This record gives sequence, structure tokens and C-alpha cells, in this order.
Amino acid sequence: VRKSILETVESLTGPVRLPRHRRERIQWIERARARWLAVHGRPPSVEQLASVTGMDAVQVRRLLDAGTL
Repeated sequence: VRKSILETVESLTGPVRLPRHRRERIQWIERARARWLAVHGRPPSVEQLASVTGMDAVQVRRLLDAGTL
């Protein structure tokens, strides 16, 4: 029930509705960014986020751009 409620709330927030798999990847990147900041005391570059998440830097940049629309 809780998962269903959270998914519904997520789908209603923001001006542009993204597919769930994209929202999940954006959340994964944001969590990696928060962990990096906590460990290193500074925000990571896109290349560093790509390295940590195992994604391509272009893909990370596109997902971050899509999450800010």
C-alpha cells in the first residue's frame, strides 16, 4: 500500500511526468551525489557521478537535465 501511495504522489509531482524508470535513475544519481558530498565535502562532477553509478557521463547529464524540467 505504501509503495502504491508513493508512486502515485511521485507521478503527480513536477510539471513534466517522466517514466518511472527515469525517475528511479534520477533518484539513484541524487543519492550518489549526496553520498559523494558527505564523504568528500564537495559536489561531484558529472564524470565522477558517472563513475560511481556505472553510467555514461552523457546519460547522467541527460537524466539530471530531465529531472530539472
